[in-house]
Amino acid sequence: YNRKRMQDLCQDEGLITTGTEIDLRNRHRAFCLKYNAECDSSCPRTKAQLLKEFHQEEAAQKRAAGSQGKQWKMLYESRKSNGDVVTTGSAQLDAKMKSNFQIMVLQLKDQKEKMSSGNKKE
Repeated sequence: YNRKRMQDLCQDEGLITTGTEIDLRNRHRAFCLKYNAECDSSCPRTKAQLLKEFHQEEAAQKRAAGSQGKQWKMLYESRKSNGDVVTTGSAQLDAKMKSNFQIMVLQLKDQKEKMSSGNKKE
């Protein structure tokens, strides 16, 4: 289907009709899957209930994507201005991340040593 047809399909279902053709196709497909799965339920919800839940989930995903985008942009800008030093903008969070990374490196080294010593047969 083309974009206009996808908009019509979304509108017929009560879905948001903005976005790219791919957005519209994915939205329609996701709602149809949710609706069809609900039909098989022992206690199916109404289409209005499903639409309300679907719109709430879409809004939550949009908010999450927006905040992730802001975080990535902040990290990118930090790296651009500080050379190769990447910072979140929070000294406390940066220290915690560095500490956790060091712990992971040590755990991997220990694991590697255990594996190599376990392979030795004498």
